[in-house]
Amino acid sequence: MLEKSMNGLVRNSKGHWVATHMGQRVTFTEQRFGEAAAVLARRVLLAMQAGTYDELRDNTLLKQSYSRELAAKGVVNGMVAPTQNGI
Repeated sequence: MLEKSMNGLVRNSKGHWVATHMGQRVTFTEQRFGEAAAVLARRVLLAMQAGTYDELRDNTLLKQSYSRELAAKGVVNGMVAPTQNGI
């Protein structure tokens, strides 16, 4: 079990990546996001630490039809970077 006062990034035995900072907590599961779960959690943690984390923006990005890898790249800056072929 994770403590509420913990700050940082942790992966638990169930494959859940949890980013926590100053009372905020966001979880990404490997079951849903695959290997991108770790990347997403790291990006969210960095945004939390910078004071720029926007849950609504991040949720919107993840519900779009982009690949999870592209969504992971766009979590911090709010933009999904296009691939080389423009898709």
